[in-house]
Amino acid sequence: MKYLQSLSLYISKPLDSLSFYISKLGMKLIEIYIEEDKKYYHLSFDKNSKQAFLELIYDKNNTQTVFPKNQDLLEGYWKIAISIKDVDIASDKLIEKGIKVSEAFQVPNVAYLCHIQDPDGYTIELIQHKFQENHIKEKEDSSYKLGNKPVFSLITYRVKNINKSLDFYQTKLGLKLFSKMDVTKRGFNIYFLAASKEKAPSENIEAIENAQWLWTRDYTMIEFQHILKIEDKKDFVYDISKKTGFKEISFISKESLSFKDPDNYQIQIKKEV
Repeated sequence: MKYLQSLSLYISKPLDSLSFYISKLGMKLIEIYIEEDKKYYHLSFDKNSKQAFLELIYDKNNTQTVFPKNQDLLEGYWKIAISIKDVDIASDKLIEKGIKVSEAFQVPNVAYLCHIQDPDGYTIELIQHKFQENHIKEKEDSSYKLGNKPVFSLITYRVKNINKSLDFYQTKLGLKLFSKMDVTKRGFNIYFLAASKEKAPSENIEAIENAQWLWTRDYTMIEFQHILKIEDKKDFVYDISKKTGFKEISFISKESLSFKDPDNYQIQIKKEV
């Protein structure tokens, strides 16, 4: 697999969404195209980078769709994350612009982070490069809306059977598992994969030093959230229907393919041109 290309989400208020992602976060609108009653907006922090772009889809025939707050654990899609040198600077910049920001906190051995929501209620996580105990205050860079250079770091969704998902993404898609982080005190564990051949600081995927290393990568990764023992619920399936807003993720590779993963998430493989 060459790289992770995009995440596609449905939106209900294009002007509000574009204003949020461009004026508040600093993304750039790199493309708009129309297909019958749908408009597709492609946004990126840097279209020439290894980062994925965000595809926002406005469907005129579904303007009454009520999009979620992505806090419901029955829903599969959870959030995106933006990594940045200084979360507190980014938080202050957003608050100045009238954006509600959760209080930043250190998840032990995971990350220093906070959360915001876009106009449709999609969750966005801001992740600091270093743990707060290791962090040295950064100087604000006024050339960026968030005060420092942002990277579209993560696309996060929930999986039922972690072993099946890891096998699928590593074997079928060729992604590399870089880290497993223990968050059992919060009822789940998280796993991070990418289409990259880089070597993490430690070959032990549970090593703490791999965490801070992840947040400084310049490409977009996949994060799985696995809620403990969810696989024991025989008839349970995550809701990934259109009403949750999630459409698909796409990768660039040598050939075009379309299929679904073990949890029924739609995956598009697009041929590199």
